Amino acid sequence: MRKYNCLIVDDEPPAREVLRRYVAQVPMLHLVGECSNAIQALTAMKQQEVDLLFLDIQMPQLSGIDLIGTLSQPPKIILTTAFEQYAIQAFELDVRLSD
Repeated sequence: MRKYNCLIVDDEPPAREVLRRYVAQVPMLHLVGECSNAIQALTAMKQQEVDLLFLDIQMPQLSGIDLIGTLSQPPKIILTTAFEQYAIQAFELDVRLSD
């Protein structure tokens, strides 16, 4: 079975913990790291291959949407936000929403 390298990017520790537990329950997912902001995520994605990004939108310094805009070949992305107003923008960027 192929394993997908995934990276969690969220500035809230409790949100990262919930995502970490979900990822651990899916055998085909391999958690390669966690980042508390988009700047850390850029560095992490340069150091290792990431197939799936669990990405918060509202973060300090650089938003999740802005991060997506910087990626020339983004991995598959699941936005982990509670704010439904980002839905249209997410669909335009071809990402999936999760709350």
